[in-house]
Amino acid sequence: MLAVMAGLLVVAASALAIRMARQVEARTDLVQLTQQRMQRIQAALHAHVASQGRLPCPADGADVQDRGLAAPNAASPICTNPDGTVPWVSLGLQADDALDGWGRKISYRVYDGASGLTQTDGADMTACDTVEPAPVPPAGTAFLCTAAHDVLPAAFLDPAWRPGLTVRVAGTPQTQMAWVLVSHGASGMGAWLPGAGGARMALPTSGADERANTQPPQPPPVVYVQREEATVDLDPATDAAHYDDLLRFETIAQLIQAAGREARDWPETAPPPPPVTGDVIKKLLEDPGAIDTKGNGSGLTAIDLVTPDLGTVRISSTGGEISTDGPYKALGVCSSGCGVGNNSNRALDSSESLSFRLGTGKTAQSFALGLLGISGTTTVAVSVTFRRNGVVVGSFTQSAPINNTMPTTPQLANLAPPTPPGTLFDEVVVQPAGSSRFFVANVLFCQTSTCP
Repeated sequence: MLAVMAGLLVVAASALAIRMARQVEARTDLVQLTQQRMQRIQAALHAHVASQGRLPCPADGADVQDRGLAAPNAASPICTNPDGTVPWVSLGLQADDALDGWGRKISYRVYDGASGLTQTDGADMTACDTVEPAPVPPAGTAFLCTAAHDVLPAAFLDPAWRPGLTVRVAGTPQTQMAWVLVSHGASGMGAWLPGAGGARMALPTSGADERANTQPPQPPPVVYVQREEATVDLDPATDAAHYDDLLRFETIAQLIQAAGREARDWPETAPPPPPVTGDVIKKLLEDPGAIDTKGNGSGLTAIDLVTPDLGTVRISSTGGEISTDGPYKALGVCSSGCGVGNNSNRALDSSESLSFRLGTGKTAQSFALGLLGISGTTTVAVSVTFRRNGVVVGSFTQSAPINNTMPTTPQLANLAPPTPPGTLFDEVVVQPAGSSRFFVANVLFCQTSTCP
């Protein structure tokens, strides 16, 4: 009899062991299925950010039609159902992809709010700059990159502006999570059920780690929990120590990198050109080898002057060769009788002109002209013609009082083509009108309407 009873006990124990092994195996299969579906959801979130520059909001877990749409199904700083579920339709997934291994909806938490990831460009750093000599803080209350590309990645990701969600992993808080997926495990406490009707299983007891995983991120700030399973001899409905949830999560930086929305190395904006260039005449005559008129004449009708801001300026004359006044401070044109002391012949008259053409690709918006007289004080008339690429873009004649003392500032300032305002030019031709005679003492080109 004892032998028979012993045999029966062995059989029963074996059967129990087999049944428990099958249960463990079955649960392992359900956990693996859940993890596979969470990986699929993660890939879909990456694809969504790659195409939209933001994360979707959760779907309404209580949606009686179970449509699987983000709410709202558009960019928004605030989500309608922050304690909702995976928006499988908005992510391009199948309905089953959003269910865990036990057939319940996977909960989806996302960092939304003023600096959240669900608004337009909320998860997009492509307009930020990886190398910026003069960085600025992120723009506005949303703390986003700027159109000027002057925000650094570290500033965009600064936890002071973008704290993200928090998950406590094995007792250690991990911050700046972009999203959290929650399967409510075998017990299913707090899970939304699939199908029409929008039913939800009972919530875990207050104070339980599993209770935190059923809550929306705000308010107050919720800390989600991932820890070792604890189910043996624990009632999931009443025991706060019970835990069988499965979580998957990702930081904001990891999400943006995986989606290809990282910052770029944007080219730096070139500094604006100097508003006023150097005096071309002064620059030319500072070089004693540029032109020699201390004898009869220079023998030159064109001179190329290399400048740092205007390129190679071509100074050319018509009606004679380029000359200077006696003190070698101003330019004129002379056709005959160009000896030293003959300023009347060496100055410009109405049959002669001087042209000042900027280097290749250079333009100006305005011009200043200083004139030097031959003797005493007089009023002269000067004709100014503006060209661009050899085509006349404007001209006028203007009078100015001058004398035979070098001007401290140009008498004629803010000169520009009459119409339309802002017309650019690359060449100016100066010529006396009527019986006027003078030397050109100052020539300045400016990049704005004010000159000098």
